[in-house]
Amino acid sequence: MNKKYHIKITLSINFVLTRIYKNDIYFISSHCGLLININLRRLFMIISVVNQKGGVGKTTTAVNLSKSLTLPFASKKVLLVDLDPQANATLHLTERVEPEKSISAVLMEKALLKDVIINVDGIDLVPSNISLSGVELEIFMKIGREYILKDALKDVKDEYDYIIIDCPPSLGLISLNALAASDRIIVPILLEKFAVDGLSDFLNTFSRVKSKINNGLEIMGYLAVGYNKRLSVSKQIYESVLKPQLGNKMFKTVIRTDTKLKEAQAMCKTVYTYKNNSKCAADYIDLAKEITGGKYGKI
Repeated sequence: MNKKYHIKITLSINFVLTRIYKNDIYFISSHCGLLININLRRLFMIISVVNQKGGVGKTTTAVNLSKSLTLPFASKKVLLVDLDPQANATLHLTERVEPEKSISAVLMEKALLKDVIINVDGIDLVPSNISLSGVELEIFMKIGREYILKDALKDVKDEYDYIIIDCPPSLGLISLNALAASDRIIVPILLEKFAVDGLSDFLNTFSRVKSKINNGLEIMGYLAVGYNKRLSVSKQIYESVLKPQLGNKMFKTVIRTDTKLKEAQAMCKTVYTYKNNSKCAADYIDLAKEITGGKYGKI
């Protein structure tokens, strides 16, 4: 009878640090001259927050998740891209910007993305402007129109751990640019009667994008938003509709209703900056931990 033997060999070699260059550290053995290179490149991911329905918490999630990822427990460098013509993510954090200083100019290839980035509340932001609503018509005939955003992000991706994209409430060419550029998507679902309406249309679009444009695109998870334990309908939709249909694709984190969210938006602040001990601030911190593998280990 043939037997398999597993032999463990331990090598004891002294290595000396020789140089550090950008993301690379080089060690050399003091005995045999063996050179080892350790690459410290950032774990980089582009995440789109997307749902073709409006008012489901996309912008609130994109803004407050971005802020949570920058907090000391994670200490990530984050770029937030406002890809909605309504510019809600931009107005959540700052004042209106001119078209030439917004994502519109980038998609029209009239400005480099790095030149329109501003820093607000510890987050790097690519702001939006109402002019974005006309960009789809302007770029529709361009070759490679689905990849304009992806190409624009190449110049800055080495600077960040995460790029979060706040998508418009539609599945047009602008959203297609976001999906083509992304590694993962988060789908917020508001806990209301028609919570999953339109989800099949979105999944069809997702499948087409994945097969034709971006093979690496995956759904990171569905996020339940607007949970209120005092409302039986909220709990019923979450337990009886979403969890049975979506299963382990649901984030374990649930975003609870909280007046502090609207108050923070009115003050042009993230909820953590406005009221860091609020329940919704805690929820978005839990979501960030789940995404980075800290609390529930989503990835």
